[in-house]
Amino acid sequence: IETPTPPQAELDALKKALDDAGTQLVGLNFYAGQLPGPDRGALSVPGEESDRFRANIEVAADFAASVGCTALNALYGNRVEGADPQVQDALALENLVLAARAADRVGAILLVETLNKPESPLYPLVSAPAAIEVIDKVNAATGLG
Repeated sequence: IETPTPPQAELDALKKALDDAGTQLVGLNFYAGQLPGPDRGALSVPGEESDRFRANIEVAADFAASVGCTALNALYGNRVEGADPQVQDALALENLVLAARAADRVGAILLVETLNKPESPLYPLVSAPAAIEVIDKVNAATGLG
């Protein structure tokens, strides 16, 4: 989490570790802030966190492709005190469109993660219908389905 754009040497070391262990990476998170910790994603958080998410999109997609990972997960991000939820949702849609296109470019699917309300009370996607609404908007904006 120190950087959304780790040096290639770190990515190469991770790929080698996966290969050496004989494992297949099946899912990879896009940059999501401090996990575990207080953050629940970054793509709807205005400012630096959204910028970090965007900086990570191509890095995560390219790494996923390099190891045959076909699922890229995006955590929406918490509501931020003082930020208009509509502004956060518009930012989220912009970022999810970029992520969906990157995932599609490498033959992966974009996942949008829901969380439970008791553990993540500030996270807006706490039900399947809420996630489906967001996914429908991304599909409409990208035409990717």
